[in-house]
Amino acid sequence: MIEHAGADFDIAWKLSMQIFQGEDVPEEIGEQDEEYLRIKEERVRANLPADSPAVLRSRRKVIQHAKSAAFMITKPCIHDQDLSEEIMCLYPELSIQQP
Repeated sequence: MIEHAGADFDIAWKLSMQIFQGEDVPEEIGEQDEEYLRIKEERVRANLPADSPAVLRSRRKVIQHAKSAAFMITKPCIHDQDLSEEIMCLYPELSIQQP
């Protein structure tokens, strides 16, 4: 489990790679989705809340952090902009946005 609020490494990696590749990743998934069930199982194993809001919040947290990281990578690498203090200060704001 990454930071008790995210998901296990495999799920975080999968979601992050999808976002880095520009795929549209929905923040909401159904309770019967395999990914949902894996996150729930991991939360139960870690003795963390495993109700639906907690599971979906965990997944959203991973997605938001990956989107923030992608933003910070694309600015200097793709758009040839310096990684300024202004851009770096946006990271916390980007990573905590709620839908």
